[in-house]
Amino acid sequence: MHREPTTACQLTPVGRSAVAVVEVSGPAAAHVLSQGFRARSSLSCDRFPEGRLFYGEWACQTEAQEDVVVVRRGEHCFEIHGHGGLAAPARLMSDLIGLGCEPISAWQRLLAQSSSCLEAENVWMESLVTNRWSELLVHWQGNGVLARAVAAWLETLHDMANADSPNPGSVGRLLAQVDSVLSRRSLVERAFHGARIVLVGPTNAGKSSLINRIVGYDRTLVFDQPGTTRDVVQSTTMIDGWPVRLSDTAGERADADTWLERSGQEKGRLHASRADLICRLFPLGSEPPKTWDDLRQWIQVRASEPRDDGRLDSSPREANSPETWILVSQCDRLPFDWSGDRKASDPSRGNLGTVPAASGGFDRGVDHPDSVPCLLTSAWDEAGLTDLWEAWKHWLGRDWPAEPVAVPLTQRQLDLLTSTRDHLEQLARFEAQVGTPVGAPSGAEGDTYYSQAVQALERVVDDASADEPSLPLSARGW
Repeated sequence: MHREPTTACQLTPVGRSAVAVVEVSGPAAAHVLSQGFRARSSLSCDRFPEGRLFYGEWACQTEAQEDVVVVRRGEHCFEIHGHGGLAAPARLMSDLIGLGCEPISAWQRLLAQSSSCLEAENVWMESLVTNRWSELLVHWQGNGVLARAVAAWLETLHDMANADSPNPGSVGRLLAQVDSVLSRRSLVERAFHGARIVLVGPTNAGKSSLINRIVGYDRTLVFDQPGTTRDVVQSTTMIDGWPVRLSDTAGERADADTWLERSGQEKGRLHASRADLICRLFPLGSEPPKTWDDLRQWIQVRASEPRDDGRLDSSPREANSPETWILVSQCDRLPFDWSGDRKASDPSRGNLGTVPAASGGFDRGVDHPDSVPCLLTSAWDEAGLTDLWEAWKHWLGRDWPAEPVAVPLTQRQLDLLTSTRDHLEQLARFEAQVGTPVGAPSGAEGDTYYSQAVQALERVVDDASADEPSLPLSARGW
């Protein structure tokens, strides 16, 4: 006859802390606890009332005594609150294992107590929430949005297999729905990992000064000598609740005279290739345009110049490559008042409107496929920085849904949904080959694709062997 084990689980994360909590749970929990805990009161562990704190010493075998607090959480469940750090909770766990407890992780404990793996993952992800956007995504999934979507897909597959008259296009419609959920992976990345905005441009363009103004402190060294920034300097901030990592890169110039500077430029190009948004700075320099028309013409000329910065060249833009904006810096040097003529009604277009995308110079913006947002900025007097902040805010929330949607919160969910999509694609191709809609799939090939899609979807909800959840890896390789 199988007997339920008594388990020991460290509930608090491993690492530096003031207090660590270890749970002892199972039919022999009170007996195990009585072997190592001596309460200052005369009450034995099996008679502890629930919810009451008991102070005492933990002394097991020949180890020195340690002050701990024990609280009973249920008939067969106790918590030991002791010193934090690494050594103290490790000793508690070692002693409890020696007394017959089975060690389990916090994730295994949560999985065993949840009705499904998907429910356990939703609860686990609550501990990783750092902002209101990630909180909303977790809240939506906790309310069963993804679970209901998966249940509907499984019902559709079941109906397909048992339909007397197969419905043409059912597999294609189901495939589109799964693809729609997978496409929202970017929301999870942005809410949890944050967005990466990389500033690029020539030396002395004002990249470092601009970042210092935005984050509110001197994060990067500013000097008028070309090549001051030799490495990628990163700063983290929040824009409308979105976590953002700003990167200041080494200035671009063809006559870099040291290996160190050239290496810094190469590293900057690598960071730019992995960015979510590239902001290219055009410094006005010592001879700025005299009028608005001159300024626009000057920008057009600069935008059409060939770039020697890796990806920003005349090669076609790849589907997953970063979007690029133009930031005209040092605008305090303009001899005319430009502040009253800014076009700030649409933040996505920038305070100067948009510049037509050159045939080989710049990527096209997400919201405006035929143009590049262009903003005037000045780190010296902070003019235009509010417009830049608002434009970034609009860009970060550009595709946020108006109502709760299903998203893959964990790498496991993403992998299984991707596998589901792959099997559905194979099933759709098989349907096209046989020339008729697939009802109950005929033939070993159709049966295999159908069964694999069902199994992958079922595992999204319930997977007893699932490892501790992790966030989906970034699609950009960071």
